[in-house]
Amino acid sequence: MEDWETDDDGNFKMLRFHGYESATSPGNVLLRMLYFTENPEMANVPDGVQFVMTPDMARKFAADVVAAAEQADNS
Repeated sequence: MEDWETDDDGNFKMLRFHGYESATSPGNVLLRMLYFTENPEMANVPDGVQFVMTPDMARKFAADVVAAAEQADNS
């Protein structure tokens, strides 16, 4: 976990994941990740980020998220 953004105490700076929306366009998967923060230092960040991915990238992303969830369950 190199180059992760941390605060002065070494804690990871994180936004709380709130949900997502997805759609498709010809040859692409569209994904909008929604989040929020209760941290006043990060209050000026947008409410979400929009991505466009190829179908192969979307499959890899989905597989990586599932693998991370399984690892988190088993730790």
